[in-house]
Amino acid sequence: MDALYNFALKMTNDTDEADDLVQETFLRAFRFFDKFEKGTNSKAWLFSIMKNTFINEYRKTAREPNKVDYDDIQNFYENIKASEVKSQHVQEDAFSSLLDDEVSEAIAKLPEDFRTVIILSDSIFLLIEDFF
Repeated sequence: MDALYNFALKMTNDTDEADDLVQETFLRAFRFFDKFEKGTNSKAWLFSIMKNTFINEYRKTAREPNKVDYDDIQNFYENIKASEVKSQHVQEDAFSSLLDDEVSEAIAKLPEDFRTVIILSDSIFLLIEDFF
């Protein structure tokens, strides 16, 4: 067990993660004990389980998107939003050549928050379109 823990510590560089990795290794070894071939090296079998477990967990976390705590961003927009957003000039610049008068009037009638979302998303689209 000490050899497994030292190997896990070298792979993870964290004592808590090393403890978890050793525990997961023994759990998997117990679960798949029927796959162990008698007469083979049990220590090598355990090290293989540990190495594969570490690699699988690393790949899993590498594929996951970054996570953001909801409490951190809950009031983010309210804190950065100006008391009065003057978006009329942005709206005119962005939509003057693209939209008909009816669409422009409909966007102007939207509540400010909805109008801001449309303006920002279309502005980003225009930037991306210009980039390519």
